Amino acid sequence: MRRMQRFTGTMLTVAFVVVLIHMQTVTAQKGTITCESRNNEYQYCYANTLGNVSLKQQLSNIQCRKGRSWGSDNQGIWVDRGCRAEFDYGRAQGGNKAGRNTAIATTAIGGAIALGMIISSRKDKDDYDKLSADDKIAYNMGWDFGTRDAREKKSNDYKRYIGRYSENRESAFKLGYNEGYENMQAKQNS
Repeated sequence: MRRMQRFTGTMLTVAFVVVLIHMQTVTAQKGTITCESRNNEYQYCYANTLGNVSLKQQLSNIQCRKGRSWGSDNQGIWVDRGCRAEFDYGRAQGGNKAGRNTAIATTAIGGAIALGMIISSRKDKDDYDKLSADDKIAYNMGWDFGTRDAREKKSNDYKRYIGRYSENRESAFKLGYNEGYENMQAKQNS
């Protein structure tokens, strides 16, 4: 069963990459998001940044410094050490097509690898497949937090993130958190 899940995850990854690399255009992905470090703790805010983020307005009394108390990647923006700010992200339509296609390919490959890893390492793929689209987002967010907590040797407690997901998505977040936590612990112990 485990081998079949890995094979399925690998095939989905390959298919996802092929489809996205062959896309010729990208729709406008530009927006503003507020991201806040509560209690001086790390917070990750999901947004399709396309590798382009700028601090629009600092909202905290604590200084937000790029690389120290905030940063970004293609999937979102992180804040830490009490930073709270509004960020502009993404790119407007137009500009260098090769650059956009490179950004698409890079995002696709990273996302496909992450998706393949999640699918291939989940204990019960059927439970995940039964989730709604919104529950899958909560599950994946939980997976990320659980993986990080296990890597940082924190206790297994998804409830420390109450308020970062909607209450009606708690069971999906908890499932993702616990599976991500257990998966990372298994990797560390092997």
